[in-house]
Amino acid sequence: MSLRYEQAETLLVAIGLYSELSEYDPLFVGTLPIDIDIEGSDIDIICEATDLDELARRLSDAYSDQTGFITEKRQRQGDYLVCRFSVMTFDIEIYAEDKPVKQQNAYLHMEAERKLLLIGGEGARGEIRRLKRNGLKTEPAFARYFKLEGDPYDTVLELADLSISEILSRVG
Repeated sequence: MSLRYEQAETLLVAIGLYSELSEYDPLFVGTLPIDIDIEGSDIDIICEATDLDELARRLSDAYSDQTGFITEKRQRQGDYLVCRFSVMTFDIEIYAEDKPVKQQNAYLHMEAERKLLLIGGEGARGEIRRLKRNGLKTEPAFARYFKLEGDPYDTVLELADLSISEILSRVG
């Protein structure tokens, strides 16, 4: 694990985020846990919540005094909640929907990317960081590096449930 990841974990514990969200099965996902973060990468936490309004109230009670605090309830293929705020040098984004965290796209993307990094090694990690610094989002950077066809978000998502050997047959 990177120093920045360890600092983020320490911060999350210090502000009581894991204990505050314990009943929502909080999970740290995104670029930091798989060590492809760049300057300015945020902390992404996903949660499972059946009552988004209650979670929004709870987050407001706990963190509304933090810089840039905002919660937004949105709808895509179902309702979801996004909460953002900053603490020290980290921007934090909490995402919640009524779905187990390990079935949410953010987790599945991270799992697929973790497998791709096992295949590509440190060379892939460095090049993906370079692509991200040049303005690409994470999934498009992976798609470009591994020459994945189609919509980057959908294509990376399709890899999540595959074994490393199955992924190798697609990218090799």
